[in-house]
Amino acid sequence: MHLPRVTIPVVACIFLVLAVSSAGFGQAVFGNITGTVTDPTGAAVPNAEIAITDLDRGITYTTRTTSEGNFTQTHLLAGHYQVKVTAPGFSEFSASTEVQVDATTRADAQLRVGKAETPWPRAYKCVNVKMYCRNRRKRWLKFV
Repeated sequence: MHLPRVTIPVVACIFLVLAVSSAGFGQAVFGNITGTVTDPTGAAVPNAEIAITDLDRGITYTTRTTSEGNFTQTHLLAGHYQVKVTAPGFSEFSASTEVQVDATTRADAQLRVGKAETPWPRAYKCVNVKMYCRNRRKRWLKFV
């Protein structure tokens, strides 16, 4: 059987178009941020809250550290991010970083010891915290 001269170039062009177009499906568009949260002694800080904000798009992702102090946020679009770490008894940590396509960016945080504060409601005016506080109705409340 003899194929016409036109058939071979047409089949070759179709094969080339399919091969090139399928290569586009394997392109990565996401990056990751990973890190370790530690205290001043270098010990891991478990269950710290991580807030990762995409500064270009205004989207915030939240996660927590593992028992080893590690965290990872995957499927982030390339761009500029701010990483905030909060944990009870520690000062807030904040850092800016950039995520690249198909890459993992490290954002390690060493937290400083901070005051563990219990905020008072704004409605109370306190004179002597151990004894009395004034509420919205201007009544003095006694604390024992």
